Amino acid sequence: MSDCEEDYSCGSEMEISEDEEDNGDYEDDHKHDDGLSSSYQVLSSEKISPLMKEKLINVMEIIRVSVTEARILMHNFKWNEDNLIQAYYDSEGKHGEFFEKYNLCDPAKACIPRQSTESCYCDICFNEGKMYTNTCGHKYCLNCWKMYLKVKIVESNEHSVTCQAYKCNISIDDGLINDVIKNDTNLLDRFNLNRARSFVESSTNLRNCPFTDCTYIAKIDYPSPTKIECRCNNDFCFLCLQEWHEPIDCTMLKAWAKKCSDDSETANWLSVNTKICPSCKVSVNKDGGCYHMTCSRCRHEFCWICLGAWQPHGNSYYKCNKYVEDENAGSTSREQLKRYLHYYSRYANHQQSIRLQDKLKSTVAQASAGMQTNGMSYIEVQFLNQALLALYRCRKTLMYSYAFAFYLEKNNEALIFEDNQADLESAVENLGSLLENMDSSEESLNAESFKIKIQDKKAYVEQRRLKLIDHIEEGRKKNIWEFKDKSKTASF
Repeated sequence: MSDCEEDYSCGSEMEISEDEEDNGDYEDDHKHDDGLSSSYQVLSSEKISPLMKEKLINVMEIIRVSVTEARILMHNFKWNEDNLIQAYYDSEGKHGEFFEKYNLCDPAKACIPRQSTESCYCDICFNEGKMYTNTCGHKYCLNCWKMYLKVKIVESNEHSVTCQAYKCNISIDDGLINDVIKNDTNLLDRFNLNRARSFVESSTNLRNCPFTDCTYIAKIDYPSPTKIECRCNNDFCFLCLQEWHEPIDCTMLKAWAKKCSDDSETANWLSVNTKICPSCKVSVNKDGGCYHMTCSRCRHEFCWICLGAWQPHGNSYYKCNKYVEDENAGSTSREQLKRYLHYYSRYANHQQSIRLQDKLKSTVAQASAGMQTNGMSYIEVQFLNQALLALYRCRKTLMYSYAFAFYLEKNNEALIFEDNQADLESAVENLGSLLENMDSSEESLNAESFKIKIQDKKAYVEQRRLKLIDHIEEGRKKNIWEFKDKSKTASF
């Protein structure tokens, strides 16, 4: 280690000690290995420090630098130890220029960061007191350092803060930062979080959870499009950091998102929340996830998606998911728009149904409470929450399956896919309708038969969901899918 690190008595949160106690490097929750995707772990930000230390120890010993210098250098080299060490030795005789390039002082010439023992005047506020000196030699009072660091750490989210002196680009030593803000727990935690995030962002096998206000980190064995079930109760794709998008891959998701964005005016024209009753022409609002609509005025029952009569949707004739092309329309813009709206409307309606599921949660909670009042235990009524979760997963799968269908060329396998999609769509509507329209008298008088009915429908939707996903995956492996735009579906 350099003299700078050895002589700095205050130390740093990341000081390296090979025999220090780990207190458990990894979380043992959320570890998966399903044979299809890489196993992973979900870590708290506090657990990242041991991973960083492991990578820093060797660098510090080989090129004789402090923790701060090793961390900043490793960050600039994307935490590739071999590349950093090679670059260091290639700069033999010009080490000063090498360190300056990365906003660091040459360790052989750097000042020792420390608190002064004698009082002097601060060059910023001109108050007299003890000063804190950085490796570059610039020194300021505790308050001026702290105010500057707070802005950089909190507002700019910086993990490597440069000196506040005019035209000085030298990074502030981690130990000095720790000494200045050690009594401000929130600020110190934020700085440690910034360092952890910078480490994660530069590592190929680590990802920050993309959801707002979540600080958990996923660590994966081998980078791949793996479903990460975060502790914040959200799921995301390790590779693209979007919400989990099975059964489509990241390339298709990106293409679909761009398509929807490019057609945003058209999407806005499409009404997702209000439609006209095909019988009496009165406006009908949708406030639940089910597509089975009953007009409050004329009592006509129809499908929210296709506006056709509901009765055919309850049998094997169900084909609301399928798009029938107009053979006479050719490839006109109008026909292309019509086709896009067919798939987008079904995608958007499942998206809307998922958003409306909070209302269904309330209905399920009331039903659960009623069943417990009538003698069922808490464990016995969990079948309702399990059914609700199955409904959510199936709607998510169906939602993205319409993006898949949009790009899919017609062939025999595509027809099988549409049949599987239709089966799942019908099963989801049956389960959703049953949950949304639960009759309290049925729950109390025939609780066991009602439970069996829900469990049967839950098992069926899960079976159909896996059937749809497995068929898409099988087609991907056998290369039987044909797409309308090959550039948008390269990974298939």
